[in-house]
Amino acid sequence: YQRRVHGSYAFNAVLAEDAFKKGLDISIYSNPTLDQWKCLRAEGFDFAIIEIWNGGKNFHPNFVEAYTNARAAGFDWIDVYAFLCPNCKRNSPTEAIPAIANFISDNNITFERLWFDVEPCNGCFDNNTDVNYDYLSSIVSAFEEINVPLGIYTNWHNMQALTNGKVPQNFLNHPLWYPHYDNILAFTDAEDYYLPMGWKLPIMKQYHGSTNVCGIDIDLNYYPLAASSVMSKVH
Repeated sequence: YQRRVHGSYAFNAVLAEDAFKKGLDISIYSNPTLDQWKCLRAEGFDFAIIEIWNGGKNFHPNFVEAYTNARAAGFDWIDVYAFLCPNCKRNSPTEAIPAIANFISDNNITFERLWFDVEPCNGCFDNNTDVNYDYLSSIVSAFEEINVPLGIYTNWHNMQALTNGKVPQNFLNHPLWYPHYDNILAFTDAEDYYLPMGWKLPIMKQYHGSTNVCGIDIDLNYYPLAASSVMSKVH
């Protein structure tokens, strides 16, 4: 899905809008060096989203280093994301959320938004979809209590798998970032990916996953500038 052209990456994506920002996200399994972060910035990435918490593995072991290097490389816009699951150790709302809040405070981490990563994982969730629904809602409530700028990362297929399609009402208080690996930089897939959940529009799309740039595995994200003024939820 990518080819290198004159020192930059052309992702062969279908571009529907001109005014957008291009972002990347990395999991706890990636820890770019400062030089690699500088390379990513030079490749035209405008923002970075770094995983801070990953289920049973808890904190990203090199988060502070990754965050510090990203800042030093010129990434002024940094988001973080957290994957939490009911069957994972130390992932209850009363344990995980305060731990994340303290970690952010203790390490002077600043970011634009924290994204709650909601997606299936083998053995991570309960077989009872009602249990999963209650858990997901309680996590969002816990984040709301600490007044963190929150967003939801998921799509309709993920919610069908986890909660039989029921979307916690408090999800809709926050913007949506959704995955659909169609390599299209546009929100052209409403009926199958986000409208059934209750959002009129997302603000960001993960349009390509697991690609290697500058020697680092990253996912690719599309953020139209119009999204900065749109918090599109269904009332």
